[in-house]
Amino acid sequence: MAGAVGQQRVPADYLKAHILPLAPLAEQKRIVAKVDSLTARTTGARADLGHIPALLETYKARILDLAFTGKLTQDFRASSTAKSAGNSDWPEGWTLKFLGDIGDIQGGIQVGKKRSPQTELTDVPYLRVANVQRGWLDLSEIKKIAVTPAEKDRLLLQEGDILMNEGGDRDKLGRGWVWDGQIAECIHQNHVFRIRLKNNLLPPEFVSHYANEKGQQYFFDQGTQTTNLASVSKRKVAALPVPVPPIEEAVEIVRRIEGAFAWLDRVSADHAVASKLLPKLDAAILSKAFRGELVPQDLSHETASALLARIRAEREMTPAPERVRKATRGKVSAAMAKNLEAVLAEAEDWLPAQEAFRRCGIGDGAETDAIEAIYAELRALDKASRLEVEVVMDENGRKLHDRLKLKAG
Repeated sequence: MAGAVGQQRVPADYLKAHILPLAPLAEQKRIVAKVDSLTARTTGARADLGHIPALLETYKARILDLAFTGKLTQDFRASSTAKSAGNSDWPEGWTLKFLGDIGDIQGGIQVGKKRSPQTELTDVPYLRVANVQRGWLDLSEIKKIAVTPAEKDRLLLQEGDILMNEGGDRDKLGRGWVWDGQIAECIHQNHVFRIRLKNNLLPPEFVSHYANEKGQQYFFDQGTQTTNLASVSKRKVAALPVPVPPIEEAVEIVRRIEGAFAWLDRVSADHAVASKLLPKLDAAILSKAFRGELVPQDLSHETASALLARIRAEREMTPAPERVRKATRGKVSAAMAKNLEAVLAEAEDWLPAQEAFRRCGIGDGAETDAIEAIYAELRALDKASRLEVEVVMDENGRKLHDRLKLKAG
């Protein structure tokens, strides 16, 4: 592929030398119909796949909504001694408590804290806001920080601790997940709270799932915003109301949530695989089409070579005056064309490259010699530093076209 300002092109000699396999005309029509049919199906599949991520999120939100209203475990309560509380907002045996009443909340270490030279310090890994995602922990990049032995002892994470973001973008306040001890002797920074539940009253996953789903609006409303950063205070975190079912039911709720989420993860993985396969399927369809493997062949059809021979014969029978008139029109068009320098000089401002070429007489059906001439002039102006070229981009940073301008002097 040869290139120049504003337009890419394939050299004419390459096209003339390129061998193009041709099927009989009737077979070509069957191939096109089959390709259209199959690509219509892949287009439909691509549209259906596009809906799946939103459906998965809706399903996940519905599971959590049922979980924290007691509806997910109605059958579990029916098989136990607990009964429904009728018109109560909560099932019988459920209570509502503040997070500060059921867990100890601890702030983290301040990054960049000033120390005296005599301070004894030790390097330990620590978790940042970026590590604490909604419902999972991103441990792909763990940084270290120098702390005192006392700070290390105070902030050392334990398996089962709930991590919850204190600062960041407003919609990320309160998001978090449960620490499973993946990294030895790890602490957390001051923009991440650690909640350690008391008396095994609830599974930590229950509280974290609840905070991520039902607590999201609470943290959004209760957070404060500075110019570049939102935050939520320890007092507000402690005031988060949390439903507390009997421990047996809470454990069952977590089990059912995780079972549903595992199924959703499998669907999401299958969706990702299918999304990657669709472009390959489109390419395979076209590959089979041009290898003659997509539709059955019919040997009774007129061959492509016979078709071309017939077309050549019909052209030779075309009256000579018609051929002369066509050639004359091309010559008149070329004679009317202006050179590029004149066109840009007349414009006296930026001009889209395609529009400049059009004013030079280079349009659809232009002769190869005319195209070569305009590109030769373009290269000459550029080499002589007479030409300014600017790329025009869309709002997503994709190139739309080039525009040209003749330099003064």
